[in-house]
Amino acid sequence: MGNWINDMRDGLGTFYWATKGTKYVGEWISNQPRSGSVVPYDPRELEEIVMGIHGEQARAVTPSATTKSALPELKLEQPNKIVFDRWVDLRRERAATPDKQALGDSTLTNRELERLKHSFTAVCGGEEGHYQLLAHQLNEFIAHAKQDPLHPKYAKLIQHLERHCLHIGGLTFERFIAVVSTFRLD
Repeated sequence: MGNWINDMRDGLGTFYWATKGTKYVGEWISNQPRSGSVVPYDPRELEEIVMGIHGEQARAVTPSATTKSALPELKLEQPNKIVFDRWVDLRRERAATPDKQALGDSTLTNRELERLKHSFTAVCGGEEGHYQLLAHQLNEFIAHAKQDPLHPKYAKLIQHLERHCLHIGGLTFERFIAVVSTFRLD
């Protein structure tokens, strides 16, 4: 799932390893994964995608995870912040490449991502794990990033963030970075 240029993956995308029960979510450049995360997924997620493409008859052939990955536990304090910063760098690199400038990957721009990152710190008071963005702060958060909360793009972002806030009670900086970095309009 994602963007393609010249028959190669390019931009934000997701690659599923159905037999392992994991997916890679991140940036691709010229068919190579450049910056992202490998995370487990709910088998129903892949089933919904396959059914959306091939219809109800695909349910019977959707592979399921049979083995778990033996990846070591990641010990970074804020790994999503590192991934976020790398995505911004890759998007800047892509913007400088003439044949990829027209790529409309329907994600937030570098400038928007940076403004949202700074807005989180300003509205919540910091980036440490105990600071959280709450659902009732979302309009203020978007306005602080110098964006219009009523604009369709930001209204959809607010809804997206609100679902995550309500599901887990609030977004830490680390979780916020993961959610905003992978936000898509389509």
